[in-house]
Amino acid sequence: MSPHAKLRVVEALKAQGEVVVVTGDGVNDAPALKRADVGVAMGKTGTDVAREASDIVLTSDDFNSIVDAVEEGRLAFKNVKRVVAFLFTTNLSEAVVLIACMGMGFPLPLVAAQILWLNMVTAAPAVFSLSLEPKHRGLMRERPRTRTEGFITTEVRHLMAVTVAVMMSGILGLYSWKLGSGGLESARTVVFTGFVLFEIFNAFNCRSLGEPLSRVGLWTNRYFLVGLVAAVSLQALAVYHPALQTMLRTVPLSGFDWLAILLVTPWIVLAGEIQKRVISLFRGGPAAPAAALAP
Repeated sequence: MSPHAKLRVVEALKAQGEVVVVTGDGVNDAPALKRADVGVAMGKTGTDVAREASDIVLTSDDFNSIVDAVEEGRLAFKNVKRVVAFLFTTNLSEAVVLIACMGMGFPLPLVAAQILWLNMVTAAPAVFSLSLEPKHRGLMRERPRTRTEGFITTEVRHLMAVTVAVMMSGILGLYSWKLGSGGLESARTVVFTGFVLFEIFNAFNCRSLGEPLSRVGLWTNRYFLVGLVAAVSLQALAVYHPALQTMLRTVPLSGFDWLAILLVTPWIVLAGEIQKRVISLFRGGPAAPAAALAP
């Protein structure tokens, strides 16, 4: 194929909205390598012109490394997407609860120090473990992403809508109950701890944004259990350590308080799983496999 013909093929594919990767090693490949979204040149057998025109140089001349690179890129994008979904859901839920309480004339359910603790301390283990989520089966069979696809996709928006509704309902229910049976500080501590437990359970949802957890496995991410234990331990310190009690304005929770929180917060996982299955049914099952990558 002539250099001009190769260039026309690249331009035609790009005009259709495709992301184009071109491999080459000769001088005649340089125009297509330069015009492609990603130009890949051979490191050993490629000419200097081809290497200069390319974005990536394969030092081993092994085409399999291209597939490996695509896989790593997809995994990195997925993990950033998981973290973004987790943070958006948690922060949006906090904002909605605060606005709802102000609208209903309730005292604010969280103080500033507690909000900072939620976002900067107890959320950190979940963010860390989600960023290290290993690749799931079928990663390379997913459809290619479009050029304009961001992190807040339709599946993320659906999950956010469901989880925010569950978190808001659960937190407002706990707050109303505790305000009626205890003091304001006690009610705030219940809400504070409830948010932490909701964060932990919501991290399960964010591990798998589009498919049920049963296909992924609860403990396939070895960092996740460590993060879960760390978040619970940090919150226990916030509730029972005298210095942190003073700083965060918390009071010790009773066993019944913990039971009430544990009866409410796990429902977010069930809601997320139902949402994923409903969306899957409407879409006619899992995403169709992408075209096979070939050199």
